Amino acid sequence: MRFIHRAVLLVTAQKELLARREREIEEAQRCILAHQQAMRDLAVAFRISLESPEIDIRDDLDELIRSLSDDVAKLEEHVL
Repeated sequence: MRFIHRAVLLVTAQKELLARREREIEEAQRCILAHQQAMRDLAVAFRISLESPEIDIRDDLDELIRSLSDDVAKLEEHVL
């Protein structure tokens, strides 16, 4: 009976661990997607600044850089 109880506890713990890892993977995937979108936006902003130097995009780029930094920090939690 003790063996069955321990086995049930082990299976429950494994399920909880798998669920936690799944949530971490989903969060990492969201961060990766956000990072890719931000990199695309950065490339577009750079292209606009080359074609139209009179357009000041510094504030937009600063916001994008902050967003990228936040995403990188979230990913580092999962990777490191």
